[in-house]
Amino acid sequence: MGSYYWCRYYLVEKPRSLKRPVVHTGTAQPTGLWCVCAINLVRGKTPPKAVSPNLLAFFDCLQRAGYNLIVVHNGDCPSQLINAMLPFCHSLLIRGRGSFDVGGYKVAVPYIAQLAPADEIKQVIFCNDSYFVKPSSFTVLLEKFKAMPDRYIGVVETFPWYHVGSWFYAIPGSVFNAEYFKTHWRRYRPTSNRRREIKVGEERLSQLLLKNGVFPHVWYKAESAIDRLMAMEQSELFEALAMYFCQGHLSGIHKDTLARYARIDERIIYSEIKKEIMARAVNLGAMVFWNLFLLKYDDIPFLKKDMVFKKACNILQIEAIIGHWEGEDAEYLEEILTYYKLRGDVRYSPFLTKLLYVSGYV
Repeated sequence: MGSYYWCRYYLVEKPRSLKRPVVHTGTAQPTGLWCVCAINLVRGKTPPKAVSPNLLAFFDCLQRAGYNLIVVHNGDCPSQLINAMLPFCHSLLIRGRGSFDVGGYKVAVPYIAQLAPADEIKQVIFCNDSYFVKPSSFTVLLEKFKAMPDRYIGVVETFPWYHVGSWFYAIPGSVFNAEYFKTHWRRYRPTSNRRREIKVGEERLSQLLLKNGVFPHVWYKAESAIDRLMAMEQSELFEALAMYFCQGHLSGIHKDTLARYARIDERIIYSEIKKEIMARAVNLGAMVFWNLFLLKYDDIPFLKKDMVFKKACNILQIEAIIGHWEGEDAEYLEEILTYYKLRGDVRYSPFLTKLLYVSGYV
């Protein structure tokens, strides 16, 4: 499988990447704040008729927070979609189709470096369109990010192959302008091999920053979530385990185990649950494991789009949480729930999709 992706890269994707991206110019803001958002709206032969309203709300939050938004689209994009996004953007770049979001980051880094004087870049956010947002909570989070312009900030971190989630993180201008950071992106070869992109595009960048003394401030840490769980009363704890985690991910916590420990000491129940959660949290992606719990108890503004597909939860669990959204947030409920209904669960996908998923390529 790896040979296939290298052939595809050298024969198809690399020639495309040598062409300069098509640039559509929007509105600049003299803030020193930048955001790169790598997206792909055209999946398959038929492009969507309109841009996701939730994605536009995401862009609107960034623009109102003062960020110069550089949207990098993977492959051709119809003019009506470009026109819908451009009012929120500093620039919209159309690059050659291939690879994933990290390939879009590679295009945007030298573009920003050419646009802005180094000493005027305060902060750069890197993000993609792999999630829905809760606009009211996202606005609050952006203000917190802006208040820490000198820090490397991540939303979550993933183990055991450590990296800060590349789907939303921020770096200060000092890191963006550092030679080791520019060299990383200059040498990076974006392929459509998802396993390699995680290894080289995400893990290697986190390791590079750590080696250069740049340590992440992770906003939603597993330790904090575990402490919140362990502080719950037993009835609330069991409800949280049932409602906000996939039961397959917590298979070690079953009724027989709880009943056996319940006859001994409540503290042992909590100890066993904590041990099980810590083990599972390390071996599973952070957002796959924690997303629903963080939505409920920490008001995280992100809901990953692959939660149902990856069997992390079912649509009823999602609806039970976001069904309580109010105001502007509630306007996106129908769009979000419809997306999960249409995408479905990998267990009911075609055989090739299931094979690629098990192999880590989708």
